Amino acid sequence: MKTALVAIAYYATAKLALAFITLPGDVVPLWPPAGTSLAATLIWGYPMWIGVFVGCYLGQLSSYGFVTTLWVTVSETFISIFAAYLVRRLIGNRYILNQVKDVVIFMIVGAFIGCLPSGIMSPTILCFYGKIPWSLYPTVVLTWTLSEQFAVLIFTPLFLAWSQNSRQAVQRFKKRWMEAAVLFFLVIAVSRIAFGSTYPIEFMLIPLIVWAAFRFHQPGSTLLTVIVCSIAVVGTAKGFGYFVRNSQNESLLLLDSFVGVIALTTLLLGAVLSENDKAKADLRHANATLESKVKERTSELATANEEIIALNQKLKQENLRMGAELDVARQIQQMLLPKPEELENIQGLDIAGYMAPADEVGGDYYDVLETEGIVTLGIGDVTGHGLESGLLMLMTQTAVRTLKEVQEYDPVKFLDTLNRTIYKNVQRMNSEKNLTLAILNYASGLLSISGFHEETLVVRKSGAVERVETIELGMFIGLDEDITDLISHTTVELQPGDGVVLYTDGIPEAIDIHKNFYGLERLCDVISSHWHLDVEQIKQAVIEDLRRFIGEQKVFDDITLLVIKHKDDLSVSP
Repeated sequence: MKTALVAIAYYATAKLALAFITLPGDVVPLWPPAGTSLAATLIWGYPMWIGVFVGCYLGQLSSYGFVTTLWVTVSETFISIFAAYLVRRLIGNRYILNQVKDVVIFMIVGAFIGCLPSGIMSPTILCFYGKIPWSLYPTVVLTWTLSEQFAVLIFTPLFLAWSQNSRQAVQRFKKRWMEAAVLFFLVIAVSRIAFGSTYPIEFMLIPLIVWAAFRFHQPGSTLLTVIVCSIAVVGTAKGFGYFVRNSQNESLLLLDSFVGVIALTTLLLGAVLSENDKAKADLRHANATLESKVKERTSELATANEEIIALNQKLKQENLRMGAELDVARQIQQMLLPKPEELENIQGLDIAGYMAPADEVGGDYYDVLETEGIVTLGIGDVTGHGLESGLLMLMTQTAVRTLKEVQEYDPVKFLDTLNRTIYKNVQRMNSEKNLTLAILNYASGLLSISGFHEETLVVRKSGAVERVETIELGMFIGLDEDITDLISHTTVELQPGDGVVLYTDGIPEAIDIHKNFYGLERLCDVISSHWHLDVEQIKQAVIEDLRRFIGEQKVFDDITLLVIKHKDDLSVSP
């Protein structure tokens, strides 16, 4: 049935086109069957070539005779197969009118390149069999090629648009039937005046077609383009309109270029509108998915803190204003940092923290929590950048807070529980993210270090720096479900004036314009030379030195620094 329908459509449009012959050999300046045959092949597949072949042969048999028609039919059938193959090869099976790049590919490959073989072969066959003189060969080749190219631009999108969006189009026309009627009337009226009289008002059709594209999308704009083309061809053939020249062939080719430009413009506009609609739908879906994930994590952990609730509420209110994943990740990263007043209330320790996100936000994390005299310090770095890294950092902070609130201080149980929680969430997210994480517990001058991260810098009162390797103290969090056997800890005694410096790789791996690394040695030197100052001044000295080193070079990774100093006995309140 489909094959028969294609044959009938090709035959009928061929007979209509042959009513406007402008050159010997029954050459016409617009060949709609080329557009219908390509559309049928793209929609229903390559087997439609049979219907194209039958319709083309029957439609042109009366013009050329048995043998010549056979060869011309083979050439014309080749259009639908060759052009469809090129389009599918470069675009695939997706709807080709929904993206600007696909429309451009369709225009270049489907219309211009795909029609070239037939535009050359068919005139050559006709000249060879004596149907047209060789003196007209260049003119016939140009006319034949342009007639099929413009036909593909004008008629193929009509069938593609309606095959993909017919239900939505009908609903849209029913909903806006009065507007559609007014628009249809205006297009018919302007077309009749432009191509049925001497008034040059063809330009007035452009805003009407644009109106159709905005309000009725591609089905509406392509339908009106075909209607305008039909009226314009008849009117120009009768000698009316701006495009009338001494030669009817030249007149109709100029008209083809005008309608072709309108068709191409509306196709590009429709693709832009489709991309915009898809982007809005994707953003709404992403927002809904993100909200669902945040609610799910909160329910599982059951002890979500007030900051997470505030963040979730803020995300709900600002979902429609989120422009990109990085904005969300940056907000998550900054909102969960410990507040200055929290650090000031910790007894026995002076603490200063710093975090500056890079242009492409990563997943740096640090936290300071105190419960019943035990201070827990955490610092970590999630692999990669973007929203997933930010979410993983958020889950890590929540899990650490939860374990701290339930007073779990055994380093093996602490990190094992945290790792299982993160691992299962990462698997559910179908993500490959993981993180390095070090957990430090301080009480009464003793500092316990566990977990795998960058080296921990223990700084003595004199400024001497001791580097503690953590590679034997843990494993990547979220990489494997069970890391119990890989977890260990070490203990360091801190005297008054001693301290610890924690950092992420954004500091030692920072580079200048000459691609030189800042390095850990330089960091240790700056810390040592400024250790006699308070923690805020030490932190500021490191950051200023790092900024001077980086200069105008782009910051590729987050910069995180945590300076902790055991208060001198004289500075501790009684």
